[in-house]
This record gives sequence, structure tokens and C-alpha cells, in this order.
Amino acid sequence: MARIIYVKRVRISSRGVRLVGWLTTPQNAGLKLPAVLIIHGWGSSVVPSYLERAKAISRKGFVCLVVALRGHAGSSGTIAHVTRNEHLADACAAYDFLLNQKGVDRSRIGVFGTSYGGYLAMLLSSKRNVAWLALRAPALYRDEGFRFSTQLAIENLRDYRREYMHFSRNRALKALHAFDGDVLIVAGERDEDVPLQTIENVEAACSDKRRVTLRTIPRADHVLSKKSHRLAANRIITNWVADHR
Repeated sequence: MARIIYVKRVRISSRGVRLVGWLTTPQNAGLKLPAVLIIHGWGSSVVPSYLERAKAISRKGFVCLVVALRGHAGSSGTIAHVTRNEHLADACAAYDFLLNQKGVDRSRIGVFGTSYGGYLAMLLSSKRNVAWLALRAPALYRDEGFRFSTQLAIENLRDYRREYMHFSRNRALKALHAFDGDVLIVAGERDEDVPLQTIENVEAACSDKRRVTLRTIPRADHVLSKKSHRLAANRIITNWVADHR
């Protein structure tokens, strides 16, 4: 019988800014469960697809938190003015909120991020005790302008993401190189926003201290436009996370 999943809308404070989130918990969970923080991509509406993924992971015995970064899906802030520094603070606040939930095993909190969320997840791994990272189409951004509008940072990235990049040239890759947990990387074969060179740079940044799993979805684009691609990504991510329970 499938687990019944409870969904609760929550509020999270991040440096005085109000964020909204959705906490999913399996029924009759018992004591201390592993947990997953889910960080969405840039401009995402957050709720439908990410909440469904959270429910699927919770059915495997996890507490999940989907957070809406400031400027997204009901959280405070204006997307045109928000910075990567502020969004990293939001990710830290969401992690701390999840850490302090009753029934969460504080030593087993993993982070899943998509695109911009994958970038933030890599950075978060250097700020908090992250057990593992699952990254779908993890994006990279120039280090310059970290405290200026992210809207500006997303411009003119096409060539940057097609360069071979040693981990020492990018702060997110540096954080990933220092990370010592397992890593899942899910790529789309036809992703124009996060091309395969970026994926290769992310995979290469992973040190030899842990297990790295790379899965490429044939013919998939960045947003997983086809249902079959979305189902494939969900299956890969959910099964990999379940193996880390």
C-alpha cells in the first residue's frame, strides 16, 4: 500500500524576508527520518512539479521541504532585484528550518537542485552539513556580480557555459570539489541552457572522495518539455535518493 503523505505549507524567515515552503511527511513515519531540501530553478512557479517530486520522495521514507526563493511563488521580494547572495541566504534558512523539524535525522539531510537551484545547492554544501547532492541540469554563473541582481547575471552565459572550466575558476565548482558526499548529476542530451560541457565541468569538479553518478536523458531539453523526459528524470532522481536512505 502506498504511503499517505501529509503536505503542510510553511513560512520561513530569511534575513527578515518571508519565504513560503511546502513540507511533505509520510504518515506513521516513526522516529528520525532522512530529509531532502528541494531548490527550484530560476523563475520557476515552484509548486506543481516540485511538490509532486517531493511527495514521490516522501513515499520512500523522507521528509521533504520545497522552498520558494525570494521573488518566487508567494515569497517576498522582487525577482528583478534579488541577488545570488540573497538566494544563498534563503537556501541556508530553508536548510536550517528543515534541520529543526521534529522527526528529521539531522545527520542525513540531502539537497536536490535544478538548474539555478543546482548552482545554489553546490554553494550550500560549503555552508551546511549536506549529506549528498542531486543536481539536475546544474547551471553555472560567473563569480562576478554575486551581490548584484541575478537577472543581470543570467545574461550572456551561452559562451561561458560552453567553455572547459577547471573547478578553481568558479566558486560553485570549488564548493563541489571540497564536498565529500555522493553526487547525482542528471543531464538533458539537447539542453541548450546547460550544455553538456557544463555537465562535464561539474562532473570533473567532483573529487575522488565519493561516488558520482551521471545520467543523461536522451533528446531531453532543459525544461523537460516531453512527459516521457519528466518521468525519466523523476524516476532517476527518486530511485537514487531512495538508495541513500
